[in-house]
Amino acid sequence: MKIANLIRKRTDWEGVGYQTMLASNEEASAIESCRYKLHAYALQLQPRIGKINFHIGQAEAHRDALYQFLYDQPVPVDDAAMLPHSIKAYIVLALCLFAAGASFVGNFLSLRAFGWEIGSCLIAAIFMTGIPLTIGHLAYERILSGNKSLQVALVLLIVLLGSAAFYEYSQSRQLAVDKATTQSDTNSYIDDGAGDDPPPIDQAHAGDEARAKSALGHATLFFAGTAELALLYLAGLLVALWTDKIYTAWRNLKTVLERIGSLEEELAESQSRIEEAKTLCMAGMRRAMDRRSKRRVPYHKSLIVIGTVCVSLAHALPSCAQGSQNAKNDEVELIDASSSIDQNRFADFLHSTKRLLASEPPSTRVWVSLISKDSFGAAQEVLTGWTPEAHGVFTDNLDRARRQLAVRFEANSSGLTPSATGTDIFGSLWYVKALFDSGSRVSEASTKTIWIFSDMRNETKEFPVPELLEIGPERMFEKAKTAGLVVPLPHYKIYVCGASTVGLSPRSWQTIKRFWEMYFTAAGATLVSYTTESPVRRVSEP
Repeated sequence: MKIANLIRKRTDWEGVGYQTMLASNEEASAIESCRYKLHAYALQLQPRIGKINFHIGQAEAHRDALYQFLYDQPVPVDDAAMLPHSIKAYIVLALCLFAAGASFVGNFLSLRAFGWEIGSCLIAAIFMTGIPLTIGHLAYERILSGNKSLQVALVLLIVLLGSAAFYEYSQSRQLAVDKATTQSDTNSYIDDGAGDDPPPIDQAHAGDEARAKSALGHATLFFAGTAELALLYLAGLLVALWTDKIYTAWRNLKTVLERIGSLEEELAESQSRIEEAKTLCMAGMRRAMDRRSKRRVPYHKSLIVIGTVCVSLAHALPSCAQGSQNAKNDEVELIDASSSIDQNRFADFLHSTKRLLASEPPSTRVWVSLISKDSFGAAQEVLTGWTPEAHGVFTDNLDRARRQLAVRFEANSSGLTPSATGTDIFGSLWYVKALFDSGSRVSEASTKTIWIFSDMRNETKEFPVPELLEIGPERMFEKAKTAGLVVPLPHYKIYVCGASTVGLSPRSWQTIKRFWEMYFTAAGATLVSYTTESPVRRVSEP
């Protein structure tokens, strides 16, 4: 058990080599120390390897004996013939179980007919079913195995009893069906029916029930006899097939070959552990040597390295400071925080924004701002940040930036509630326009995207949407244009999410949607989507 535990316990040989090399002053001393440790490990494995070799030797001797018995004969064993023999043995086993079940049922019903308790019937029926198994084995081995005529006679008797059982059962079934389908005419032709006499007894069918029960009893007796005789014969045949000397040796040879294969695999694994330990130990020593050599850089080389690093930092720092300025994409998430938004929908807005931040494209400058009563003059920024470039499959920095944006947004938005007394969507768009047009922050060639999480019901003194629904979308747009509320958004991509239908008729909702379609078209933007759904995800998000 101790050796098995040592085998199962994996030693970090790379770590052993690494620590040994660091602790030694000389390479030769570290190599010698690791060699002794590996030798001790090999000695620990030797008892198990020896035990496996011993079992392999025994199994191979058993295999050779069986192979010699089966194949080193003038007429070797035909493997193709053994397969049908195996199938026949399993078929006889299934038939034997079926016959035993039929015999058990017959014995159980017979005992119940005599009024025995169920528990007593079960026990007695089991032992009574075992009697044909015992007799069958003895009879087949001592009498029937060498006499084909007796086997044929027994099979004929089984067939005869089975035929008689089916005949009696069919008679009882016919009588029962005739009784069920024959009905006497009991209709009365008297209005009140008070003077009706009972229907006459049909003498032809008076004894049908007794005859049906008698036929069923005979059928049950014949079935039981058939099952017990069949069980007697099948039990002996099953033992003869299963204990056949050639078949038994063939099955054991197959088992021994599988055993040898398993032991050889276990032996190869145990032996490979020694070589694996040597390789890992050498790898750890090499890693320690590399670290030691790096730690001993001459002073003149150190100065060169330091100078190189300083120059690199001098060039890198301006580029890092301008990383957000060279962004290829600009994206803003506007979240409606007015009191017209219920708490559940506001939570969906926050959750969707977090998902967008967690899947921001590379080289993107991002802002998250609230839509409130005065979204331009008193803009509330929840988060600002950016994502770095991604080069091929190396996206560690991008993934780190996405996580930081999502975590920081979750922290900054934890105390937000939809409590603003107005909804200034136009002010938010003007604020976004100011951000995107800021030359010190963004590039003119960048892709500009705005996500608007709102019910799109602007509620300001200059443009109260709920009060303007009656004039229609065309006149609403003209009013917004006259008031100077149309923000120039050339080539912007707009996503509207959460345009709720709560409190609106289908016509009113379509009016609001049509107004914003006309608005963004006039602004030069592309309205990519306008949906009532508030839980959204980016198209490229998995």
